[in-house]
Amino acid sequence: MSKKLIQTATICALATLAVVGSAMAADFSWLNTPASSGWNETDVNWSGGGSVWVNDAANSAVFGTSGTKSLTVVNITAKDITFNADGYVLAGGTLDVNGTLSVPVAASTNKITSAIVRTGDASAVLKTGAGLLQLHGNNTFANGLTVGGGSLGLIDDSGLGTVPAAPVTNLAFTGACTLLSEASHTLHPNRTLFISNDVSVTFDTQAAYTQTVNGVILGEGKSWLAKRGTGTLELNPGAGRTNSVSTLNIGAGVVSHLSGTTLVTTNHAGNTGGIGLYANAGKLWVNGGVVKTTGAGYVITTGYGELHVKEGLLDLSSSSELLNGYNGRGYTYVHTNGVLNVNRLRVSQANVSSAGQQVVVEPGGTLMLTYFYLEPAFSFTSGNGGRIYLVGGTVVAKESTTSFLGTTAANWAYVTVYIGSGVAFDSNGYDITIQKRLITYSTYNGGVTKRGAGTLTFNSTAVHTYLGATSVEEGTLKLGANSQLPAAGAVEVFSNAVFDVNAKVQTVGSIRGGGRVSNCGSLTVTTQTAPGGADAFGTLTFGAVPASLGSTLAIDVGDNGACDRLHVEGNLNVSGLALSIADTAPLNRRNTYVIATCTGELSGSFSSVTPLPSQWLLEKDTVNKRIYLNYRGGLLIKVM
Repeated sequence: MSKKLIQTATICALATLAVVGSAMAADFSWLNTPASSGWNETDVNWSGGGSVWVNDAANSAVFGTSGTKSLTVVNITAKDITFNADGYVLAGGTLDVNGTLSVPVAASTNKITSAIVRTGDASAVLKTGAGLLQLHGNNTFANGLTVGGGSLGLIDDSGLGTVPAAPVTNLAFTGACTLLSEASHTLHPNRTLFISNDVSVTFDTQAAYTQTVNGVILGEGKSWLAKRGTGTLELNPGAGRTNSVSTLNIGAGVVSHLSGTTLVTTNHAGNTGGIGLYANAGKLWVNGGVVKTTGAGYVITTGYGELHVKEGLLDLSSSSELLNGYNGRGYTYVHTNGVLNVNRLRVSQANVSSAGQQVVVEPGGTLMLTYFYLEPAFSFTSGNGGRIYLVGGTVVAKESTTSFLGTTAANWAYVTVYIGSGVAFDSNGYDITIQKRLITYSTYNGGVTKRGAGTLTFNSTAVHTYLGATSVEEGTLKLGANSQLPAAGAVEVFSNAVFDVNAKVQTVGSIRGGGRVSNCGSLTVTTQTAPGGADAFGTLTFGAVPASLGSTLAIDVGDNGACDRLHVEGNLNVSGLALSIADTAPLNRRNTYVIATCTGELSGSFSSVTPLPSQWLLEKDTVNKRIYLNYRGGLLIKVM
């Protein structure tokens, strides 16, 4: 063979090898002492696949031990990028990554601020390895990101690439991992976050940062979402959209729910180790929308964990119990416009200071429950226990029970119930009993209001000391023992409502309203009886002759003949009562004003009467058993 032919064959063979070599995958390893800090196609910085990087979607880069870890990227195309050492920073230019981003070393942190694109692979970018990868660049890769392990650090929504045109899974967690928020940012509503079955994802929001997730979080099967870090995670999927995870464990910082619905689907009945919703040193704030459990079992606060409900609904009605303060301090708050719906609410399950076990209902808040609870066998020592602050709002019953608030068990002596600016108990058609003493809180002078159909029975072993009025707006308020209400307090019984004294010995300062007072033979009113309401006329009916009706009967009149009226089912003796008419100006001579009636004997005379206008008389009709105001022209004859 001629020399010329041999040379030609050799050249062809080399050319063929060159073509084949460019199509084959090669691993390039960054040198310990590279010629420069540039990741480019000119400098001798590599070993393995070559000494100079070759841009190719099949070539992979491996970064290990090196004296140069801050790299300047110049428009690189690669398949996989692997960090086997800590501390690399890739900055500048564009990285066209068509494979996997891997940080295998658990204790390592590596950062990419270069813009990442993906032109040779239509699948999601995959992050693997136990270490932390910080994606701080303005990335434009499409089809999202999958995290198979370790930690992913973000400072902006752009770290996840191009925003999808419509809601779609854009950030998937397929292995136990952490999403680290290293600056405040908001994730776009079209980015759906997906947690695979049997995978735990930790949202770690650092320092004072806030991460707002406007996309939907969907958990498959057993999917755990944990909150760590002292910052705030905001869940804001939007109206009509629903997050779903099997477990929400708040171990630090704050989870703030702003809109939409978040379902927590796993609560294992009878197993405090299988909790679905767990405020363990962290705080849940429901600031809008609905957070709802769908499984049975426990919801727990502990380790200074807190539940706050404001401007939204925390629906725990599927759970058997909210266990506040389980083996540690726990706090539950219902704020203005917040609604907490629970079944049994355990006030405390930890022998720590009662100041560390609190259930608080503030003005405007609503707490719905079957009853407050303590485990009968659980013991507290002096100074420990729990506190219930009913400083406002409404407490709504969900079933009939004689143990709605308190029992005769000894450990209930270690729970204090405070009344602040006023609380309403809504029996909601059920019959419930409060056995705990209601104590005034600080300088608040609020009272207690009974709402809803059904009966609320006060059965404390000691007199309540709240300073405000006791109002019966609906249904029945019943006394289960003597001297339940403050002796100088006011009672108001609204129209169609009943105050059942239940033949108990009770003294009150005043009583007013247009309702009914029943079984009241042992009732003493010391200062004033005032039929009617503040802005409406009414008839106050006593179902029996009370022991005393006080020193004053206060009446309002109108120009249409309407007026307040005292009615007694039995004898009525007005001796010792002073008649007070707030304003006589509306008296109309064309009308007769009946101010008192009875079914038995009518006797006695008022000790004093508010001066009446000329020609007006106060008259008593013993036959028809009524006392009335009447206008008489001509000669006046005073009969009372």
